[in-house]
Amino acid sequence: MNKKTGGVFSHSNRLSFRGFTLVELLVVVAIIGMLMGLLLPAVQQAREAARQIQCVNNLHQMGVSLGNHVAVLQVFPSGGHSGFSYVGDADQTLVAQRSGWTYAILPYMEMQAMHDSPIAQRISTPIPSFYCPTRRSPKNYLSLTRGMEGRMPDGTVQKATLGKYSPKQDYAGNAGGYPQNDVAYDQGWRDNANLEKRVDTYGPVIHEKSEVAHADIMDGLSNTILVGEKHLNVSIYTGEQTKTDGGDDDTHFSGRNHDNARVAGTQLLRDRKNYTNTHLFGAAHAGGANMVFCDGHSAQISYSVTPEVFQNLCNRGDNAPLTGF
Repeated sequence: MNKKTGGVFSHSNRLSFRGFTLVELLVVVAIIGMLMGLLLPAVQQAREAARQIQCVNNLHQMGVSLGNHVAVLQVFPSGGHSGFSYVGDADQTLVAQRSGWTYAILPYMEMQAMHDSPIAQRISTPIPSFYCPTRRSPKNYLSLTRGMEGRMPDGTVQKATLGKYSPKQDYAGNAGGYPQNDVAYDQGWRDNANLEKRVDTYGPVIHEKSEVAHADIMDGLSNTILVGEKHLNVSIYTGEQTKTDGGDDDTHFSGRNHDNARVAGTQLLRDRKNYTNTHLFGAAHAGGANMVFCDGHSAQISYSVTPEVFQNLCNRGDNAPLTGF
């Protein structure tokens, strides 16, 4: 007989397929959504933990560099001369060098080439370790356009114009335990007679034309903040605000100003939108701001720290050393 039966021609052996029902598909989507909801916060926390570590590493590197500056020149670097236009005198050190402390530590960060570079390069080249990765990426941000000047290793004076965008820094020197949130202390810096009084009272470590040695840290190196994260308006570094911020409107090598020196004030601030205080420390982290102390160790200070405790940590000579903050 020619009748074909069995084998692949048999209807009963043919494979049959059934698709997902709508209900089953919705269940699968819901399960995936739940898993994503559980995993994303963990991933975000892991990423923030990595950024926190990098921020602390940045401060550690600065602490080591500042310590090496003391080892060579016997004092911490000056906060620079009061003025926004000074971006480094490569032929000078200590108070004769008019730029801020960030420029002074370059040779101790293995960045001698940047220290000796032309002025135009200094005011246009970001330094990654000067940026907190939680806050922003290392690039140029909105600045005031103005003339800048500095000196080359041979003493030659160079000038250049700061562009609309320039490199920044997220860390500021400890300018003392001043207990207010206004500009009064800064105004005192410009009055030499008042300067001496305020230095004695509020105990800054890095301030205008300062020369603070280890022996001047009377509360102990491990009890006194050296450098910490500075508070900023979120809208500035996200680009939502199109005008400059007084605490972040110059380059990372400017002379003593709010970009590179902060006081204790009455609170430690977390960054938030549309609010700025150019005098205070603060950060973008959830729990607090990272600080490096005069002995080189780092710690995160909680936003809930009391004004008195934080002012004491910023005052090198108030005879009130603290532990367990």
